Amino acid sequence: MAAGRSRRHWLGSPCGTAVLWRLGIQYYSFDDGANFVENPMIQALTLPNIVAMATTVKINVYEPLSWLLKAFVHGLVGMQSKYVRMVSVLVHWTACGILGCATHRLLAPSFPDRASVAIAASLSAILFAIHPVHIEVLMWPSAQPYPLAMLFTSIMFLAHL
Repeated sequence: MAAGRSRRHWLGSPCGTAVLWRLGIQYYSFDDGANFVENPMIQALTLPNIVAMATTVKINVYEPLSWLLKAFVHGLVGMQSKYVRMVSVLVHWTACGILGCATHRLLAPSFPDRASVAIAASLSAILFAIHPVHIEVLMWPSAQPYPLAMLFTSIMFLAHL
């Protein structure tokens, strides 16, 4: 029974992405050229570009994992902002699912009522997922490092528990 509830946390990510995909929501363009169009590091996933990602500070920001993700997306689908945003949403929802699992693991030893723990864990993940502060992060391609950071934070939180 608990395994079934745990799987539901993960269903939101692919289902939500599929809904966005089918709706055909229009994503207009990249928000800044320096991070995308004029960024040669993400144009090809090559060893020199990976080294450049690890050693470069661009527009006063050091974000090698984000550039690696952008290069991977660019390699798969080309320079299309729609897919960068969809990847941000997918990463965000995945982080929310992991956060829900971590919350469940955190609360389970303290509360004997498994149903209440499952509801509280799901509610924490849902509230984090739909909070309006995340709109900018998800729809602004240059903010892609933030959901990626939350993904790793959620993974580390879960691993710590």
